[in-house]
Amino acid sequence: MSAPDAVLVFPPLNILVTHPELGIPQLTANLRKHGRTVAQADANMEFMYRHLCRPQVLERCFRELAWRGPRGDFLDRAARAMNAAKPAPLRLKLGRSPSRELYRRAARENLFSNVKETVPLPELPEALRPLAEPGAWRGFVELLDAVTFRPPSWSAEDVAALSRERFPVLEEFYAGFLDRVLARGAPKVFGVTLCSASQLIPALVLARLARERAPSSRIVAGGVWCTAAGELLPGFAAFFERFDAAVLHEGELPLLEILDRVDSGRGLEGIGGVVLRGRAPEPPAAPIPLEALEFPVYDGLPMDLYPMPTLAVRLTRGCHWAQCTFCYHVFPGYTELHSTPKEGVSDRHLSRILDHMDEMHRLYGRTHFTLSDNGAPGAVLRRFARSLRERGSAYTWESLARFDAGLDEAHFRDLAASGCKELFFGLETVTKGELDAFSKGIELEPADAQLRSCWRSGIAPFVFLLCHPLQPRESFHDTLRWVSERAETIYKVILFRFCLARFTRAFLRRAELGLRLPAGAEGWLDPFNVPYRAPGELAIDDFIREAEAFEAAHLSLRYSASVAPSASTTGGLARLGLTVWGRWPTPRSGGPEA
Repeated sequence: MSAPDAVLVFPPLNILVTHPELGIPQLTANLRKHGRTVAQADANMEFMYRHLCRPQVLERCFRELAWRGPRGDFLDRAARAMNAAKPAPLRLKLGRSPSRELYRRAARENLFSNVKETVPLPELPEALRPLAEPGAWRGFVELLDAVTFRPPSWSAEDVAALSRERFPVLEEFYAGFLDRVLARGAPKVFGVTLCSASQLIPALVLARLARERAPSSRIVAGGVWCTAAGELLPGFAAFFERFDAAVLHEGELPLLEILDRVDSGRGLEGIGGVVLRGRAPEPPAAPIPLEALEFPVYDGLPMDLYPMPTLAVRLTRGCHWAQCTFCYHVFPGYTELHSTPKEGVSDRHLSRILDHMDEMHRLYGRTHFTLSDNGAPGAVLRRFARSLRERGSAYTWESLARFDAGLDEAHFRDLAASGCKELFFGLETVTKGELDAFSKGIELEPADAQLRSCWRSGIAPFVFLLCHPLQPRESFHDTLRWVSERAETIYKVILFRFCLARFTRAFLRRAELGLRLPAGAEGWLDPFNVPYRAPGELAIDDFIREAEAFEAAHLSLRYSASVAPSASTTGGLARLGLTVWGRWPTPRSGGPEA
């Protein structure tokens, strides 16, 4: 059997991925539609949940990675580092055996599944037993990322220097991985998709090894990290030591053109949305209309390894609002041009989506779906819900949502009746002046009413809050107080500290917003988290104290993301998530709750 035209890989290390990302599966389906042969693989899942969790590999991590820091026992240093983090993502209890109940909890939550299937837990090395605690695996992987794959800074020089080091545990995994995905020979294109900066070093290592194994292949990068960092890539020489090109925005048309160029022996110059060494990005072509795209396919992916048994579907492209100053889902000058109109999508498109969901249920047994839309209009969500009911589908689903005007209780009842279980709303702040300054386009009173309606309909409402640089301490207190007073109608609150993403309106308007970049920040290769300074911003330690005080005084909170330790931390580098847990809503048959 001949080599495929393309091999597409999602690299380590991204612990936040809990189900297959849409990018590669959708690219695969659309390249195949045009007659191309494609193999796809998720190296991220395989590395984290198949390779890394083997006891002998864990022991090697602790043994071989010790040289990266001060001398001494790596496990002891790991425990100290993790316990010192605020909040501590994991407390390693060295030498303490886990209880049988802890083991049962880990098994129920499907954590460490490969270990428990191959090695009885009591036989794990004593020092590694605490990794079986629920939630501990994420903490360990975050620590591994921080110690191993995170450069001292995200300058091009530091990233390049780290990428030239050797990573025995990762490279051992890649050796077997490449044996498998290149077993049929060198593809014309070896594609690597990056969603976050945490994947950059592993992706550069993978590209180097793929080049050694398949020197005739064009090594191409893509994904949202490439799009966000696109302006920086032409001058990032170390990147083009490993990659031949990078694709920005949606990749279906650029990849088809790259394959055509490879077939005809032509260069890659002048392809829309493609970046080459030393050349400014070519303007991207308009993407294929959403309703003309093939739906994603998942053959080749380790479907048994994803922590959440859900798949993503997309009703719309972009965001019908697309004006929020801080939003890192919107690329000004691109998203507005190619977003689905507010009036929505065709009945045929909705019917095709339901056909796809039926197929995914038949193939993989999936009954829960996540809408990957950045902000589907309320009217589109309601049409989707009614389509599900008309077909008699028994699926459950969740989605991001906006506090669009005119959404009444009947709207949320329709969604709930179709299987909607969770809606994630962006509120950010309760201060009108701040909502207006950030162009949120929402009003507090209708938002409050919609949260009550959502709860009474049996849907769990999640609310995002944002502690931002322009927010006085009093406004932060007002927002927390407002949320605490609505503990009976908000299932969960997720509180983030502002991060400056380089492509957002906030970055473009940073002088107007009083955000100053320290030296070197213009070329920062974590484009979602550019360091900045803002006079008067609530300091990170104060932010943590305020959140903990709120926890003690009002609601039961826990951290959902840790403050990442960094030697170069300045205001805004650390991001913190908090969650507020409440009771699960019960659908009501009558009027408002007494």
